Amino acid sequence: MKIMRVLHKDQPMWAIADGANAYALQGDPYASPTKGALIGPVDGLKILSPILAENKVVVILANWGDRDDRDWPAFVIKPATARINPGETIIYPKVAARVHFETELGIVVGKKCKGITPQQARNHILGYTIHNDMTAFEFTKKIGPFEVLLGKGFDTFSECGPCIATDVDPTNLTMRGRLNGEQFFETNSGQMLWNAYELVSWVSQVMPLFPGDVISCGAPPGALSRPTRPGDHITLIIDGIGAIENNVHAE
Repeated sequence: MKIMRVLHKDQPMWAIADGANAYALQGDPYASPTKGALIGPVDGLKILSPILAENKVVVILANWGDRDDRDWPAFVIKPATARINPGETIIYPKVAARVHFETELGIVVGKKCKGITPQQARNHILGYTIHNDMTAFEFTKKIGPFEVLLGKGFDTFSECGPCIATDVDPTNLTMRGRLNGEQFFETNSGQMLWNAYELVSWVSQVMPLFPGDVISCGAPPGALSRPTRPGDHITLIIDGIGAIENNVHAE
């Protein structure tokens, strides 16, 4: 199932995408989503972020590499003010010079949880989305033992979509990035240091997770090999979930 939020008759609503068409979602989108009446073709609708303003987006750091390096994953929380809907324009900050887009797997929580195990986490996940964790890397700084990540908080630097896919395997998803139509990296989510279930478990040891919260699984290898500049067109793809595309404009 692919759960979406769309704009229909100037009103946001939950929907279920089935093939090329969208249907009204009936019931609780996190607990009991069912397909209702036909809305129309998905291509004719404005797609909204499937993540609500009250939900948090937790971004995992350094989650790809040699599994012998595993200790525990660090993370930060993206500000809600950074969020945009799929397809909207990304603003390149005038104070920035080293900006990258990052195709990241987003885990969407379906049930409230706190202090759960990886095995329990499977039953607390609604599905998966794409998260674009835009970052201006010159605003990443080491201060003593701490890493300050101001560059992740600019306006338009957080985007989820185009849907929440409930029937994909988070340990085996092909992930890609395209810059101006040219694919410049491809990898598989199976290479993550901590898989989706371990990440939900770990974050839940620190704070409660609520339905609709997102854990973004970190930038995969190759995602940072090409910088993003004003005038670029970017595309983030995860097989089984879909794609999101944006134009990048100077501030």
